[in-house]
Amino acid sequence: MPKNKTIYVVCRTGTRSDLAAQKLTEKGFTNVWNVVPGMSKWEGPLDTAQS
Repeated sequence: MPKNKTIYVVCRTGTRSDLAAQKLTEKGFTNVWNVVPGMSKWEGPLDTAQS
C-alpha cells in the first residue's frame, strides 16, 4: 500500500483502531485517520451479506 494513501482505521469503539493507526504512523504512513467513536455509534446501513 502506498504510504501517502489515505487510510481510515475502524473498530467497534475506536480503541483498537487508535493502536493500529499509531502502528501505521510508526511505519511511515502519513495520512492515517482513526474513526471515532467507531462502529458502536454507526447509524448508517449495514451490509451483512457474507461472501
